[in-house]
Amino acid sequence: MSHVTDIILITAIDDAVDNIFSVDALNEYLSKKYGGKLNKVSQYSGGNKSFQADVFMAAVNYLDIKGFINGYQNNHWELQSSAQLLIKDEQDDNFRIISS
Repeated sequence: MSHVTDIILITAIDDAVDNIFSVDALNEYLSKKYGGKLNKVSQYSGGNKSFQADVFMAAVNYLDIKGFINGYQNNHWELQSSAQLLIKDEQDDNFRIISS
């Protein structure tokens, strides 16, 4: 049996504070607790131009959603207004947008 939560994270291109990518803290959390990470997918966008944001995705089994959202909201983003988190729990019909 599983209980999957889908995560989409959108950030400014190469969002980093003190040369450390902001997504690294969330990936460290996911890696330690769940053995996974957010994978960058923005390079797969279509069109004839580069995508103007970094997009990361993951599907996590039994995610502590409140804990992950707390980590996202307390993370240090270079361009905080550009960071957007979308979460869809297995039983939800739609993604929720979480503010930073």
